[in-house]
Amino acid sequence: MVSFVKYSPPSRRVSRIAFVQSVYQFEQTEVPLSQIASQFLTYHFPDKQRSHPERQPANEDFYLELIRGLELHLDEIDNLIVQNLTEEWSFDRIISIMKAVLRCSLYELKHQPLIPHPVVINEYVEITKMFADDKDVKFINAILDKLSKK
Repeated sequence: MVSFVKYSPPSRRVSRIAFVQSVYQFEQTEVPLSQIASQFLTYHFPDKQRSHPERQPANEDFYLELIRGLELHLDEIDNLIVQNLTEEWSFDRIISIMKAVLRCSLYELKHQPLIPHPVVINEYVEITKMFADDKDVKFINAILDKLSKK
């Protein structure tokens, strides 16, 4: 009997997870995002070689679009984050993974007009759940909800 492996189309969620991980790596190492993206394409997207057919592959074009866009707009996005923090929070006080999620999600909210805001918010809230506790999830959701209305 022949067994077939179910193939899933490239996933934007997988691309977003890689995007957050790349931005986190950038925050930790200060290696340029373009260099990190090159490493991710080589080492973290093994589905190119179909070595892991059970995994849903990332949408590489979407991943690169996000990386390149954030690289161009990083200062703007960071300023937007700073402007919307409360007095008791400073940009430096935000832990690196939350900073990465905020940068990625706000880039999409502000520079990917074809993606509905509720989709962006939901995607990044779900991604935040992978890396953080409920308090951080609520923090991300509140900031994204507030900024999606501006």
